[in-house]
Amino acid sequence: MRQILIVLVFSGILFSCSVQQKMIRQFEGCDKTQLDQYFGQRGSVVRLSDDKQYVAYSKSKFLRSTAISKGETTLDPMVSPSVEKQEKYIFYLDKNGKVTDCKVETKYQK
Repeated sequence: MRQILIVLVFSGILFSCSVQQKMIRQFEGCDKTQLDQYFGQRGSVVRLSDDKQYVAYSKSKFLRSTAISKGETTLDPMVSPSVEKQEKYIFYLDKNGKVTDCKVETKYQK
């Protein structure tokens, strides 16, 4: 019984620290105008069935290449490639236009 309790507490801590859970806590109950103000752009609204809809926002950031330190001196340094990081934030709205759930997708392109 004690082991089950420890596993439940540990898994609860892991899930409560995820990016999506933080986004839900931050934006739950907000409407579309508040989301537009936070992201600095107008989100595209897509209507779903049952009077539900979602709003999507995207951010793009260029990450330059950087040297990877292996903790030792080498003649051939390791360098990470430069990539473009694309983040897509999807907020699900109820029939009153309030945020009920969210989803974050991150993609990297060389």
